[in-house]
Amino acid sequence: MSVLKLILENLERLINGVILLMGIIFALIGAAVVDGGKIETILISIGTSMISSSIVSFLTSIYIFKYQRAKDISEIWGISSIEEQRAVMNIQVDKYMQKAKNHIDILAYGLKSLRENRTETIKNALKRNVKIRIITVNPNNDFLALKDRDENKIKDSTAESINELIKWVENLNNDSVNKIFLRFCETLPSELYYRVDNYIYIGPYQFGRESQRTITIEYRYPGNGFSYYEDYFEALWENEKFCSVIKDKDKDKSKKKTKKNKNSNITS
Repeated sequence: MSVLKLILENLERLINGVILLMGIIFALIGAAVVDGGKIETILISIGTSMISSSIVSFLTSIYIFKYQRAKDISEIWGISSIEEQRAVMNIQVDKYMQKAKNHIDILAYGLKSLRENRTETIKNALKRNVKIRIITVNPNNDFLALKDRDENKIKDSTAESINELIKWVENLNNDSVNKIFLRFCETLPSELYYRVDNYIYIGPYQFGRESQRTITIEYRYPGNGFSYYEDYFEALWENEKFCSVIKDKDKDKSKKKTKKNKNSNITS
């Protein structure tokens, strides 16, 4: 398909070039005619008309082909939306979550917005047998201090948020027949991954900027972008070296660590 489009582009330029050349020839012949009267006028008129039409056609074709390329990229990769702030994306995610039928997959940190604003939505999704999987960071990971620093947060606030996420998941699982699957990684994700059925949202975590204020891209199915990130999440989920389930003793260790740091912050 791309080869055919390239041929059409070159053919379009060739035709415009021929028309332009013919227009120049007619105009020159008309100008060369001495005392040609109407013939001189006709030849010059034909020549200038052909020149102007070829120029307009050439400029128009440049715009059309550029637009078509952008459209092709959007369709091939399935990019349906780009939002300057993740908070705007949340509005669309809410709509999709309320109608989710099969999958909700997330790779993120403490998911404060999800816990505070979508608890009932998640409960209803579990009742509809929607498979929900979450990958977050092990709250015992010392590198979370870097996350707090990068986003200008209070020390250990990210670990505390993840512990709140753990409790939130446990409470939902205790009240539901269907369960949320939660796993923990030992590295810091550089991007948010958020999937609701046929839509995937990707957005970076940036230095000095809260995650809700970063750009987010929406990929739809079918599309290369959707398939790329879907395969990536599945590979992470199945990779035991990357993510695993935290044992109860590790949870206790994390809670004690967070509590200790809180007390130290108060006394200081």
